[in-house]
Amino acid sequence: MSLILKIAVIAVACAVFSSLLRDIRPEYVVLLQLCFVVVVVGVIISTASKKLGNFFDEVIPDIVEKSYITVLIKGAVVSASCTVCASLCRESGNKALGDTVELTGGIIIILFCVPLIESVVETALMYIK
Repeated sequence: MSLILKIAVIAVACAVFSSLLRDIRPEYVVLLQLCFVVVVVGVIISTASKKLGNFFDEVIPDIVEKSYITVLIKGAVVSASCTVCASLCRESGNKALGDTVELTGGIIIILFCVPLIESVVETALMYIK
């Protein structure tokens, strides 16, 4: 069974249990959804690490500097984490908390990019002189 089908089945099961649980114990719905997120992230990391390990070690360093790839991966992880966390906060009724998480994630990504911006500026100045 492909990865997306496994995740889709787990998501449907989580949605059904969330609907049933919302009537009985609404305070546990967010915990159930958080468990779903942890399981899905674990499955994705396990699969991706196997498939992308050689690619990042052998192919990418020849084309792009490794520090650029590190920034890209960190930014993607922060973005995905903040989106999921903000959605869970909003689901539990904390819209302001969700907005704060997303804003903080954006600021962190910008801070990750500062070395890249410095590198671009240095390269541009080198070509100008």
